[in-house]
Amino acid sequence: MASYKNIRIKKKGGGTRIQRVQVLKSGKYKFVKNTGSKSRTKASSKPETKTRKKTGRIRRVTRNFKLPIGVLAGLGVGMAEPIGKALQGRWKEVGDDLSYRYIGYNANSKQFDINGLKQGLLPLIIGALVSRYVGGRSGLNLNQYLRGVPLIKI
Repeated sequence: MASYKNIRIKKKGGGTRIQRVQVLKSGKYKFVKNTGSKSRTKASSKPETKTRKKTGRIRRVTRNFKLPIGVLAGLGVGMAEPIGKALQGRWKEVGDDLSYRYIGYNANSKQFDINGLKQGLLPLIIGALVSRYVGGRSGLNLNQYLRGVPLIKI
C-alpha cells in the first residue's frame, strides 16, 4: 500500500508551502493531489478571502487617486494664513503659525494654548468626520454618486 505524507517546499519569492507527496519504495517522493476524502479536505481548507466572490472568481479592484474634499476644506481653513506668510518668504513665522494651529504650542509665549487648535486642528477633524460619515460607506454615501467624477470624493 502506498504511503503519503505532507512535506514543506520553499517557494521562489520566499516563504514555504505544504505539498502532498506519495513515498515510493525507493524512498523518493512523487507529487500527488486530491488524495484525501472530500470531508477531510473541506475541513482543512482555509476560509475564502475577502477578495473572492461567492462564485469563486477573483474580484479585481482598481485604485484611483481621489482627493477628499471634506479633509481638504478643513485643511484649507487652517492653512490660509500660513500660506500667505510663506508666499511673502517669512518662513520662521510659517513654522510658528503651523505649530500653533496644529500642535497648540505658542512659540512666542513658549506654552500650550488650546485656542490655536481651534483654528487649525479642529476644522481638520471636522472635515475628516464629514468626509467619513457623509461621503463614506455609511451614512449618505455621496461618493457612490460621484464615482464617475475624476479626482473628487467627499
